[in-house]
Amino acid sequence: MNTLTMKIISFIMIISGIIAGCSSKYGLGEGASSIEDSALAANNLLNAPSWVLNGGRDGISAIGSADITKAGLQFARNEALAVARDELSRIISVKVEGLVSNAVSQTIGNNVYDSNIEKYGEQITRQIVSQTMVGTKQKDTWITSDGKQIYVLVELDSELLDKIQKSIMQGIAKDNNIPIQKDKFLDALDKALNDGL
Repeated sequence: MNTLTMKIISFIMIISGIIAGCSSKYGLGEGASSIEDSALAANNLLNAPSWVLNGGRDGISAIGSADITKAGLQFARNEALAVARDELSRIISVKVEGLVSNAVSQTIGNNVYDSNIEKYGEQITRQIVSQTMVGTKQKDTWITSDGKQIYVLVELDSELLDKIQKSIMQGIAKDNNIPIQKDKFLDALDKALNDGL
């Protein structure tokens, strides 16, 4: 290749790198790919980590924020952590409700309604959410440049999630008061949990 061709290729690669670098300057995910610097600056989020701007990371995660007041940084951190855990609990609850509902439908069919089965489904959902929340951990913290707000990232530990799912399945297997066909329900719930949470 001649030197002119090499220069053109190098120039194109440099421009491509700059464009790619600018478009992912903040590591924004889908739905947040074009936030203007002026909007970020107005909200004191300039140079915020991508998890703050994207509302979490891959997997099951959530963020919480709180103002840092005279009560101090630890108080604000605890408040932000509570907000993040509440959001994570809501996310998990919605997912689990759908999984349990699908498992019940696969077991008894869509047209059968029984209040005992509905209550049992709600009980299992609460149990899964409660045990799953034990597996949440704070993974990151970010404080705005003016020091007035703190953000925390909370994630569900995937290794612990597997243990929790096994524990729940064992508990259901031992339950003799289950109002539906146990083996069929266990198979459907196991499949749903492995596919969906």
